[in-house]
Order: sequence, then structure tokens, then C-alpha cells
Amino acid sequence: MCNRTNGRCTCLTDFTGDSCNQCLAGKYGALCGNHCSIGCTKGTCYKDNGTCICMESFTGSNCANCVNGKYGLTCEKTCSNGCINNACNKIDGSCACLPNFTGVVCDQCVKNKYGQACDKTCAPGCDSKGCNKNDGECFVCTTKRIFGFKCDLECSKHCLNQSCHINGDCDLGCATNSYGKRCDDPCPENCAVIEKASACLQISGVCLRGCKDGYEGDICVQVSKQDGAESSGKIARIAGGVAAVVFVALSLIGVWVFVRTRHNRRRTSTDYETTQVRVNDTNDFHLYERLNERPNGNDTSNRRYNNTPTDDIAMTRDNSSHDYQNFAQTI
Repeated sequence: MCNRTNGRCTCLTDFTGDSCNQCLAGKYGALCGNHCSIGCTKGTCYKDNGTCICMESFTGSNCANCVNGKYGLTCEKTCSNGCINNACNKIDGSCACLPNFTGVVCDQCVKNKYGQACDKTCAPGCDSKGCNKNDGECFVCTTKRIFGFKCDLECSKHCLNQSCHINGDCDLGCATNSYGKRCDDPCPENCAVIEKASACLQISGVCLRGCKDGYEGDICVQVSKQDGAESSGKIARIAGGVAAVVFVALSLIGVWVFVRTRHNRRRTSTDYETTQVRVNDTNDFHLYERLNERPNGNDTSNRRYNNTPTDDIAMTRDNSSHDYQNFAQTI
């Protein structure tokens, strides 16, 4: 129905315009019952046949298809480079695969192949699961005794059974007396020894069965208090003994020096006195000898002079000899 005055009418569904002869935006067809393609710019198309101007990645007269190599509802996804001719289903991306490619969308390499074109061979150390398609890293190694990006490194000899994870960490624990992720650190030397097993925890190095005698603590680096006291007592006793020996030695040396000095002084004094006696003895002898030679006719006088000095000299010599012997005995 239309207004008789101005000709305007009430439009049916999907129609618009003063005369209701145009389709709503996004619609086309004689009855405006068809939707314009999602690939049409701004979602609009010609009313008669639905043709439109395509957005990027779309193609076709109605912009209903993705350009080659694209797929998805809005053609935003890229077909795998493993698809023949780079063409794939516009809905799910499935395609026919090139050699060495596999998978629904041909995005995987066949076993033991990797690289963008799946033309490289996985390392010999990789097991049957192969390797990462992009860089060739092994998923699993052929044996537990090797590890690494391409499984070309040997596990640490400190790993139990020399077995390790692909990252190199010892997965079964450590061999005797070692710890750490790769068991490359020795257990503390004062841990109590355990037969055929490591003496400490793999992660922390804490001693499993305690410490050797004389030590304590988690890693047995502290000297036990009792042993420390005994050790201090021994040191004190030894120091006291040494001090006593040194004191006695110094005392003996002091006594020896004192006696030696005194002995030397006495000897010097005795030598001096003996020398004086001898000098006096010689002088007296010469004096009396001259007196005896003096001429005199008196026999009695001669005898007096001859006897008296001679007796005095003999007595002097005897006294000197006696004194010398006494000094010698004193020395």
C-alpha cells in the first residue's frame, strides 16, 4: 500500500526506498532474498545479480571465493606449502600433498624428514618418532645413554647406569657419591658412606646416612662440639708441654752462661796473682844474689848474708808454689 498523496508506501521485508523498489544493504535478487557475499566491500552488492567489489584475499564475480593459497570463512588462513599447487579447500584447508609431506592439510613431514620443504633428514640419534619439522630437534633419543638437540651427546658417567633425560639430567639418580641434576658434583667428603649408592641427595647434596665421626650438619662440614672440645684440650696440653720444655731449656742456658762467666772471672784473677808472685820471686832472687857477691872478709858476715837470703828465697818459693796450688784447686 502506498500513500495517495505523496506516493510513499510501507515496504515489505528486505525492501527499502520511497517506492520500496530497493533491497536492504547486504541483500540482492528480485525479492531481495539473497545475501551479498562476505567478500564484498562493506557487505554491499548489486541488487540484480549480487556482483560486488572484492575485499583482499577474495575473488570471483560475487567475491565468494578465496584467492589461491587462502582458505577459511574470511579467507584469512594460508594453505600449507605442502599442498600441490598451493591450492586447498576453501573451508577446511585440506589438500593433496607434495612428496615428503603428510597430514590432512599437508603441514607435517613424513618420518625422519624436517625443514620447510621436508627435504632434510633427522639426525641418526633420533628414534622412530622423528624430529621437529622446523628445526630437526629429536623428540626422543634412540637410547637413554645419549641426549641433546640431535641426540649426539653422551650422558654423564656420574648418572646411574649412565642414563639421562634428553635434556641431559640424570633421570635415574646419581652413581656413588655425586649429586646435582647431572650428578657432576661430588657428595661432601664427610658424609657417611653407603655401599653401592650415593651418600647424599641428588638435588641438594644433603648426606643421607649422617656424617662420619667427628662431623655434623646437613652436609657434614661442622666439627662436632664434643670432638671440638677434645681437640681444644689436646691443643692446650701440647702447647703447655712445649712451653715447659722451652722454659727448662732457657733456664739451663741461663745457668750455663752464669757458671761460665764466673769461671772465666776466677781464672783471670788467679793468673794475675800467679804472675805477680813469679815476678816478685825473680826480683828477690836477683837482689840476694847481688848481696852475696859483695866483697867482705868476715866469714861470719858472709855466712849471715849467705844463709839468710837463701832461706828467705826458698821459703818464698815454697809459699808461692803452695799458693799457686791452692788457686789451681779452686779453679
